[in-house]
Amino acid sequence: MLRQSFFAAVLGVACVAGTANAGLLGHQFTCGSKAPAFECESTSLTVGAGIETYFRYIANGVQRVFSVDLDDTGLTLTYASGLASISFPGPPQGLTLRDETSPITGATLVNSSIPAFTDNQVSLVSGLLGLEFGTIRQMFPGDSIRIDITTRDARVPEPGVAWLVGAAIAAAVAFRRRPSA
Repeated sequence: MLRQSFFAAVLGVACVAGTANAGLLGHQFTCGSKAPAFECESTSLTVGAGIETYFRYIANGVQRVFSVDLDDTGLTLTYASGLASISFPGPPQGLTLRDETSPITGATLVNSSIPAFTDNQVSLVSGLLGLEFGTIRQMFPGDSIRIDITTRDARVPEPGVAWLVGAAIAAAVAFRRRPSA
């Protein structure tokens, strides 16, 4: 009876203990543009430390517009032009990102220091994240956009769950080897 109660308690705690999202580090992304006048400096990105690429204007010579920095939880675009300010010529102008490792299932605008960039400029269609810049009339040094990204990724058990499962296995081995009285 004591053994059954112990195993039921361990199993119950393991079932209610949470899992953690594995995060975006190491994921492979494809970066693209919605217009021929813009491009990603590098189209194949691996999420890691630092800036992954630059989104740039190529119509009148190459001019970097944004740095594209993916981290464990999302995306930060930061104004990267050497000009005092820059404006977009109008729609459609924008950036696209696709997670090739695991489909993007959610994108939330967390912060934008650019007043014309709102939730309406963020779209997610069939795992393709789209950012529309055509409404931005002017940007300045220091301007940035932060978007949190969620993916349909393998869930990773919290360390506490792994410990509980290990303890349950150890207890089972100990109870089986114990001689009966």
